[in-house]
Amino acid sequence: GNTRKSYPASYDTVISVAAVDSSRKLASFSQRNDMVDLAAPGVDVESTLPESGPCQICSGIGKFKYGAISGTSSKFYDG
Repeated sequence: GNTRKSYPASYDTVISVAAVDSSRKLASFSQRNDMVDLAAPGVDVESTLPESGPCQICSGIGKFKYGAISGTSSKFYDG
């Protein structure tokens, strides 16, 4: 993570969310600045995943119906 302000997360009208792990420690990739409004789980979060089709962040997981991802937001499909 870093303390630089990134956008749109640092606009006053946006709720900026930091990522924490299961021990409530700030994730290494998370924002760390005075614009962060709250923290939420962002490391190894279990989630449903597509069984088939393009999945940019879940390659290698196979055809499971659930898996774990990290990050505060993710793009699953190109379409």
